[in-house]
Amino acid sequence: VLRRHLDDPASAGNAFVYSSAPARAGGLWLVGTGGVLDWLDPRTARIRHHASAICGDLLPYVVREVRDRSVWIGCHGAVARYDPASGALRRWDRDDTHDPAPPGVVTQIVEEPDGTLWLGTPDALQLRGADGALREVVVAGGAEGLPRGNALQQMSRGPDGALWLATAQGLLMWNAGARRFEPVPGGPSWQVFAFGFAPDDAVWVGGSGILVSYRWTGAELIAERTVDARQGLPAVA
Repeated sequence: VLRRHLDDPASAGNAFVYSSAPARAGGLWLVGTGGVLDWLDPRTARIRHHASAICGDLLPYVVREVRDRSVWIGCHGAVARYDPASGALRRWDRDDTHDPAPPGVVTQIVEEPDGTLWLGTPDALQLRGADGALREVVVAGGAEGLPRGNALQQMSRGPDGALWLATAQGLLMWNAGARRFEPVPGGPSWQVFAFGFAPDDAVWVGGSGILVSYRWTGAELIAERTVDARQGLPAVA
């Protein structure tokens, strides 16, 4: 059991952890209510505090380490990039003149093969370079197809390599040629809260009181199995 003790610098920096992510050198990155970026060795329970006040007075909600071993942290109205090797911390706020952070709480971070990063809030997405420079801005209700109304629940790279979203209007995928999100062919149009990938091209999708297993053919999803109240599934899956 890891505890937060104000008078013990060796204890956890965050009383409540909002997000954890694997570190490429081993261990886990942690962020939470203390605003501290911690590194944890799960084998020994040793904690190292890497950076404090990583988003100033704002709370961090998500952390990810990317291929170049930099650590990205999403906050409420800010995003930060930390270099474990040098200890350098760079932060972008939503009020910045250049490359401002998206409004709202950044809860999703997904890296592309070329090193660019998608940042997601419930009503906006940004694509940034590895240096933090803005490449793309997607706002809910705009031409890029992101639904309004706190629609974004999850985002991840799909089996086709494109960015997939769980939204209030079903599963969406990024069409890089058209520069917009479009429905995943064969996917649900109902509220999707989460999705995951399994062996043999299986894709599980969860909604309100329903789980559906699909098979990805390389071009579309084909529904194969449904689990709902008939199998004892709770009202919210």
